[in-house]
Amino acid sequence: MKQTTGQTNNNRTYNNSSYIEIDNNMPGSNERGSYYKNYNENQSKNDAYQEFQNNNENQLEDVKYKDILLKANNILNYDINAGNKYINSDSKENKDNDNNENYSPGEFNLVKNPMNSSLNRLEHNYFGNRLANKSKDGFGIQKWLDGTIFKGYFKNNKANGIGFFKDNEDNNYSGYFSDDILCGFGIYSHSSGTQYIGYWKDDLQDGIGIEYWKDNSIYIGEIKEGKKDGVGQYIWNDGSKYCGQWEKNRLIGYGIYYYNDNKIYRGEWDNSMMNGIGEFIWNNENKKYLGYFVNDKKNGFGIFSWQNPIKIFIGFWTNGIQNGVGKYIDLKKQKCGIWKGGKKVKAIALEEVSEFIEPEYQAFLPFFNLSLEELKRFIEFEEN
Repeated sequence: MKQTTGQTNNNRTYNNSSYIEIDNNMPGSNERGSYYKNYNENQSKNDAYQEFQNNNENQLEDVKYKDILLKANNILNYDINAGNKYINSDSKENKDNDNNENYSPGEFNLVKNPMNSSLNRLEHNYFGNRLANKSKDGFGIQKWLDGTIFKGYFKNNKANGIGFFKDNEDNNYSGYFSDDILCGFGIYSHSSGTQYIGYWKDDLQDGIGIEYWKDNSIYIGEIKEGKKDGVGQYIWNDGSKYCGQWEKNRLIGYGIYYYNDNKIYRGEWDNSMMNGIGEFIWNNENKKYLGYFVNDKKNGFGIFSWQNPIKIFIGFWTNGIQNGVGKYIDLKKQKCGIWKGGKKVKAIALEEVSEFIEPEYQAFLPFFNLSLEELKRFIEFEEN
């Protein structure tokens, strides 16, 4: 996986240049002043209404249909229940012995508080329906001197229902409002090319949504309070993909990471790193590692397997390399020993293995007594 420069957080690197913070002040600044002077007073309400209907409602209906279709297909083609079952049944993972290679997922884009949709401006020009008490009610158009515009429905003098908002920097939102707040389904497009299609609550993305980024990366999944949270799928522009659980913009829980060079990691994550039980597969090299990880490295008990011909190492790891008691087995022989720093430093008999395993790890002792055929079945290896 590519190395990046930028802000580092617990060994996961985020490129500052790819971080996109959408304008927090949209749809306008409270400092905007004076009435909009150049508004065409002769434009009829019917013309304005028709323009609004043609440009916005059709787009929303098309996207809502796509959104419903995504939901019907579970959005991700990913079964979170199957994932949890996999973990509870001794999940597998494999990883290379080359400790210089970086297997960490790539950086992913974040959306941070993309809009502040308050339309309560003291000075503006409004054209549309009003009640007898002058309160805006029904369809109307509101413009500001700097070019910011809102077209949509009002109730109790506030934007309520479907509406379209565009600021003077060409950022725009088409969707539903509740008392001047983004709430419900909507489409937000940033002038940089970033787009969010999905559900909103209290001016933040909240619910099912899709993020399209200017670097051609995509996120599809659950969002809470403006952050990726729940089950989601992120696709990088290099073809890498993560499908799994998120918590506050971090990979936490069970997930599957597909590398663009045909490697796969399935397993547990914490703080956007491989932590817990997992399986790392090198499909192009016919290798697997099944075992425990700490901060993206093999740590604890694990089984490393090669295929054609089949050979297996069973034992303990520290920071990605063999360290502690282990057993090597292939079609012709098996050897037990003590490893330090990735090298075997002492040979021991199989009967002595238990003496070198700490009490808290004695539960793994039965693995050392398995035959090659039993191990092959356990790791689901089949020779070609």
